[in-house]
Amino acid sequence: MKKVFLITFTIFIVLLCSCEKNSSTQQNIQKIADTDTVTTLDEKFYEAKQIVYSLPSPQEISIILLEDKNISFNPALLDNLQNVDNYNSELSLALNMGVIIADITYAAMFKENDQVFNYMDAAQKIADQLGLLNYFTQQDVDKIKQNFTDRDQVMNIITKAYMRADAKLQEDHRDNIGALILIGGWIEGLYLAVNTINCNVQNNPKVVNSIAEQQLSLSLLVDFLHYYSNDKLLSQISKNIYQLDKIFQNVHTTIDKNGNIIIDKNDFKRICAKVDSIRNGYLNLY
Repeated sequence: MKKVFLITFTIFIVLLCSCEKNSSTQQNIQKIADTDTVTTLDEKFYEAKQIVYSLPSPQEISIILLEDKNISFNPALLDNLQNVDNYNSELSLALNMGVIIADITYAAMFKENDQVFNYMDAAQKIADQLGLLNYFTQQDVDKIKQNFTDRDQVMNIITKAYMRADAKLQEDHRDNIGALILIGGWIEGLYLAVNTINCNVQNNPKVVNSIAEQQLSLSLLVDFLHYYSNDKLLSQISKNIYQLDKIFQNVHTTIDKNGNIIIDKNDFKRICAKVDSIRNGYLNLY
């Protein structure tokens, strides 16, 4: 599971990267989807679990956005840090841990150092309540300060922090919390993507193309949640994920001369609206 996690990114769940990386990720997901060697329920669960840890990451969407010189950092898209003190349940803490880490990544890719450290503090506060003490160590903070102009170094530090937390969750048999963190980050990645281009399919074809390619990941995530239907935490978020999947399934698409997926503008608005609704719902869970 950790190997898949490291290959697909360097932090946890998020959205896009480059056309080459995105193509590779989609091929890996398609391979899992097409396999006919999975016969037992445990094996099916294992394969579904790999998909959750293969969800595209926040770093990937940030890289795509950086490629467009007309796109700048928008702090208004970040979670309001005043919300952090309101998160008390395991569900709200885990989902919003994912949201906050996605926001850290987004800010880091644009070298917004004040925002990065503010959101690192928020992430640590949430992590403490989840029993993940020292999520970011003082050494992590010092290294980020020393290497802030080096995005790869910063991403590596954030990744290692997540991996320590993930190992602790697995050790404590709290895989559902780890999955919620990943899903929260993935939704935040989608939120950042659709809102950075103002939910306009003509503003950035590359971002739109990558959003369209999330349908397969989403379909397999639905399978994962079906397996976990008796989990009291994951079952609480499954309905909205199922609804988002249904919207994706009904999207009308075409392929342009450059091979990009073109989404009908009204269908894209429905995706945007549902992503906004899910994300804002996570922020209002107390």
